[in-house]
Amino acid sequence: ALQDFTSTNPGIKVRLQVEDSRGEAAVGVNAAQKLVEIDGVKAVMGDVTSGVTLAVAPLMNERKVALVSPGASAPKVSDAGDFVFRTWPSDTFEAAAIATHIKNSNIAKLAILRVNNEYGIAMEAALRSHLGPEVQIAAAESFDQGARDLRTQLLKVKESGANAIFFIGFPEAAIVLGSAYSAVGLSLPIFATSGFEDPQVPEKTGGVLNGTIYAKPLGESAATAAFKEKYKKAFGVEAGITSDTAYDATTLILKAIAAAASSNKAVNGEAIRDHLLQVRDYVGASGVLSFD
Repeated sequence: ALQDFTSTNPGIKVRLQVEDSRGEAAVGVNAAQKLVEIDGVKAVMGDVTSGVTLAVAPLMNERKVALVSPGASAPKVSDAGDFVFRTWPSDTFEAAAIATHIKNSNIAKLAILRVNNEYGIAMEAALRSHLGPEVQIAAAESFDQGARDLRTQLLKVKESGANAIFFIGFPEAAIVLGSAYSAVGLSLPIFATSGFEDPQVPEKTGGVLNGTIYAKPLGESAATAAFKEKYKKAFGVEAGITSDTAYDATTLILKAIAAAASSNKAVNGEAIRDHLLQVRDYVGASGVLSFD
């Protein structure tokens, strides 16, 4: 997106500054403070997680720096402030889809295994609200982000008499799930969140989790196929989860910068925010997007 922008807007110079949140709120806040207060960035593409996005939102609103997340799905992000946007939909949509499938699969007793952060808490709450009284929650276990063993939680799931598991976690946690799943002798059906879209999960779990059913946002537009082809040509692999939403988030920020510059406005967070608020039916790589 950056290369496309600079080639078509040669009069505008854009510098890319990168910091790593490690998916941890405290680290993310420190990284955001550096970007905003030391580097003087005008906009931020990220964070990919709900926990970090919500943690840095107050700083973005206070300093009037526009942020567009490509993956924050917690419903709270919708109310995180006027300078906070996302190109990934709320958990409420994904939870509704998978809850319908669980009920249609005649699962009477479900165990929930989730990461203990904003994402996991929000997704569990959304799932419970859509399941209603038709499905009993036999067990609800959590694990810390970065956990390297899930056998204790899975043994409790095994003892609960659940008919299936709903797993909420990032790809690295799904890989840990694979190693622990066979170790405790479980063979229950697994339902999961969009983290299973990552190709690392089947590659690194040796087929143990084959048959897992997960939901993910699926957007298609006239630009989707071209993006996937261009991505594979550039990097030699298929576009992974959030690649398209990150591309769209970056492109929309760059378009806002160009719009401000072309109208002789100061290129700052407020100008970028004002342009993003006007985005309606944008034909992006991840689908057709509008900010409400």
